[in-house]
Amino acid sequence: MGRRATLEPVRTAVLCCLLALASSACNTQQIGGGSAAEPSAEAAPTTGSSASDSVSPTAPDPLAGVYDEYVALGDSFTAGPLIAPPDPDGESCGRSLANYPNKVADRLQIDTLRDMSCSGADTTHLTTRQSNLFGENPPQLRALRPSTDLVTLGIGGNDFGVFGRLVVGCARVADEDLDGAPCRQQLSDLVGVFDQIQARITEALRTIQERSPDAEILLVGYPHLAPRNGTCTDELPFAAGDYGFARDLEQGLNDALRAAASLAEVEFVDVGAASAGHDACAGDEAWVNGRRAKQGEALSYHPFERGMTAVADLVRAELD
Repeated sequence: MGRRATLEPVRTAVLCCLLALASSACNTQQIGGGSAAEPSAEAAPTTGSSASDSVSPTAPDPLAGVYDEYVALGDSFTAGPLIAPPDPDGESCGRSLANYPNKVADRLQIDTLRDMSCSGADTTHLTTRQSNLFGENPPQLRALRPSTDLVTLGIGGNDFGVFGRLVVGCARVADEDLDGAPCRQQLSDLVGVFDQIQARITEALRTIQERSPDAEILLVGYPHLAPRNGTCTDELPFAAGDYGFARDLEQGLNDALRAAASLAEVEFVDVGAASAGHDACAGDEAWVNGRRAKQGEALSYHPFERGMTAVADLVRAELD
């Protein structure tokens, strides 16, 4: 085994901790006799696009060649941790070459993609450095240029620990009342943070507009982890009543993003609505993984490649 292979379990463990996913979220599924693993959280810009063939249309896209310079900003739901193949320029960020920015760039034949997305990022990392044991990601907005003509932003879920506290907190307290909603009681303060997230993202969007005044800007929402009805405790180990609480938090976050997009007068990509029936309980139709990290496929509670393909399609649709 080489040095890279021996470091993979460490990278996965560090990434889980950076995302505040605790031990229940860091349970890995062994594949091919090895331990599940892969990248972590932070890195530098990527120039040039590469993506999975699964998103490439059989005929050239009508918008192919329209955009010259695409900057992708965001957190792990943009980066795509553990989705193969990893981006060699973004390993410490857990970036994948099969994430939706790469798929969009490939489909639209965009010459320059600077993918700054980084696992664990929150809105502060748009303007400040993000560091971990494996490297450093520059402030994400540094990638913007006056010549940039397309920008996607997918961020907000890590602000105030919303995502990490949800998946860790709800799993941790489930046994206290399996038929009730113990997480709703313990994390009730999260309901009040969405106005602040909205304000942060609105400010970020306006900064993007100032730095790249000719860019088309899309704010990308989050898919739902929890189903509208029913439970699946093997994938989402929550108390029965906390599935609804999880949906409420996910909807609150997406509503905050929608409001920010409206205030900044940019397009909102409503991934939440489109993900109906593709939550973590949806089996082969799931866009997002459950609690067990899967090497080459997805980190715990994060998108699979099919989820990235779906988001790429949604982004493309908003560009018409």
